[in-house]
Parts: sequence; structure tokens; C-alpha cells
Amino acid sequence: MNLTIEQLELINSFLVKNEVIFDDIRHEIIDHIACDLEENYSDKPFPEAVKTVLKKWENQVKPGSSFWITSWSCFPKISIKKLEQLSFPQIVFFALFIVISSILNYFFTDMNASIIEYENLFKTIYSVWLVIVLFFSIKLIFTKPYTTY
Repeated sequence: MNLTIEQLELINSFLVKNEVIFDDIRHEIIDHIACDLEENYSDKPFPEAVKTVLKKWENQVKPGSSFWITSWSCFPKISIKKLEQLSFPQIVFFALFIVISSILNYFFTDMNASIIEYENLFKTIYSVWLVIVLFFSIKLIFTKPYTTY
């Protein structure tokens, strides 16, 4: 079964109705749905086949939110799962960095004067790193991308 432009537009309208606003994600999902229709439901009429396939995809394209990604925006659940997989190592690294820097800061404050130079170096590096993280965080918050890249 080859899908017509009208049939693809029907799939697109389903995704728009479910608030899949990112063009690249929407195009990928349209491609997956179209391939599923052509491979598995070519013997059924299109209206019946598309209902079955869209019902399978309905739960994955519903808007959802995640504490790890953002709590104030909703994205398709399929995107949230992928973003969680991509951001989890960064979150773990950030948490470890905070814990290690807090421990080092605690021990450096109790050392003698010769170590104070290292403490100042550490505080400088930490301050620069914090400014960089804040800059990119603010930049990310105030930009509204329509793709996931």
C-alpha cells in the first residue's frame, strides 16, 4: 500500500492534535507510522488500518513532563524518554561534581595557610564553571527551539 499525500496529512493532523510541535520528531513519527501501515496493514482498508496504528502510537505521542528534563513544559512521551536517556549522565556528573567540590571545600577550609592558594584556585575554577553553566542555562531557557537538536 502506498500512502497518498492526503493520508499522510491525516497522520500529520493526528500528531498536531496531540501537540507534537517539533518538526523533526513529527516527521520521524510520520515515517514510522507510514512504514507500519505499509508493512503490516497493506491488506486492510486505510481507515481501519490507520485507526489501529494510531491507537498503538497514541500513548507515545501524548504530552507529558519529566522532573529530570523540565517540569514546566510538556513534550511527547517518546521524546521525554529519549531526553532522559541523554541527560541522565550529565545530571549524575553534575551531582558528583557538586558533592566532590563541597567535600574538598570543607577540607580546604580547615588546612593551613599554604593550602589556601589551592583553595583560591579551586574557588576561581568553580566560579568560572558556574558562570558558564548559568550562561548556557539562561540561554536554553529563553530560546524556543522547534527541533530537538
